[in-house]
Amino acid sequence: MRLIIHTGFAILFFLAAMTETASAALIIQGYSPDQHERFSGTSFIGNGLDLSGISNWRPNVNALNTWATMISPSYFLAARHNAPAIGTAFTFYDGNSLLGGSATRTVISGETLVDSDLWIGRLNSAVPSTIAKYPIATGNLSGATLAVVGSSTTVDGQRLGRNVVDLQFDGFNSPNLTGTGDIYIYDFDSTSSAGPDEAYLQGGDSGAPSLTLVGGNLAITGIHWFIYGPSLIPGTDAEFGSGDSRVGSYMNSINAAMSGSGEFATFVAVPEPSSLLITSSMIAGYLLIRRRHPSKGPGSVSNNV
Repeated sequence: MRLIIHTGFAILFFLAAMTETASAALIIQGYSPDQHERFSGTSFIGNGLDLSGISNWRPNVNALNTWATMISPSYFLAARHNAPAIGTAFTFYDGNSLLGGSATRTVISGETLVDSDLWIGRLNSAVPSTIAKYPIATGNLSGATLAVVGSSTTVDGQRLGRNVVDLQFDGFNSPNLTGTGDIYIYDFDSTSSAGPDEAYLQGGDSGAPSLTLVGGNLAITGIHWFIYGPSLIPGTDAEFGSGDSRVGSYMNSINAAMSGSGEFATFVAVPEPSSLLITSSMIAGYLLIRRRHPSKGPGSVSNNV
């Protein structure tokens, strides 16, 4: 199902996860199972990045994923319109293999953060110390290089791609989207201005995270919300793109939701633009180093989410 959103700057297609019946895998420029599949890639571009705090669950390969990204020992972030049901069991893996150490926890509660598409949930007990709890990036994200996590074609699978933040907006809303929120967008170029591994969201990716390196460690920048196209947005040069809820804007709401639990989220400021270029280059360079051969070019682009 495609929901068309007419706004002052674009026509958007909402990731209508709650009304979809089937999932699709994250689209990645030059996709290779060896490079872009977290749990089966022999030369995975994310080796060396700690993705242990990200989990997904679905009953079968045709169903939509729900996601959990840890921000403290028992609290996680997800998407409001694709929030996991109470009782959902998430399994977190220590590394990038399904055969390694793991921990399974169950969702016991959750709530929407103000009127956004962000949802904060709590697990029945703390995850082990071997599972990452990500800090949340704050500040201006324009130009930041993202590690974009999304669905694969297997029940447990996760894909990892890359993109660059083009623009960010405050108080974005539309009649066909759930809620109002601060967002950023990243386009999907046929010529891939972001370089190899450029990612484009699909149905079932809602609730998964984007992250960037801050001080050498991964920090959450956003939670996937929608895709758009064809682009009418000044400053972008692509027909299609993706949008995330900008998590750092919700510091007060996150702190309030966790109040009294004895747990706290960590917030880290992204560098100013001159330094941000260095940080973006670090993650872009790291992902490129992990590649064993050049991009094969873009795959087919689907508008149906």
